[in-house]
Amino acid sequence: MPALLASEAAVETMSGWAQLVNVFGLPLVLLLVVGLAFWRVAKWFAPRVEEVFQRQIAFTEKASARLDRLGVEMATNTVAVKDLSKEVRQLREALRS
Repeated sequence: MPALLASEAAVETMSGWAQLVNVFGLPLVLLLVVGLAFWRVAKWFAPRVEEVFQRQIAFTEKASARLDRLGVEMATNTVAVKDLSKEVRQLREALRS
């Protein structure tokens, strides 16, 4: 008996699609089916894409913070190298005289 009910439901669904094709035409019904399929795929795909974007934003923030720290370290090292260069010059001058 359940198989009969399932087949009746399938016939009703098919007759519904047939009525849509008769009323709107095949190209419009196919466009509707493609649109519905695209919508379902997009609805499934959206949370996954959102997660990728959130991870990328987090990575970018971490990289930016690291680059800021590296910039400060490079400035500190530059000052240290300049001071060392001055001391080397002074030692050379002291050794020459």
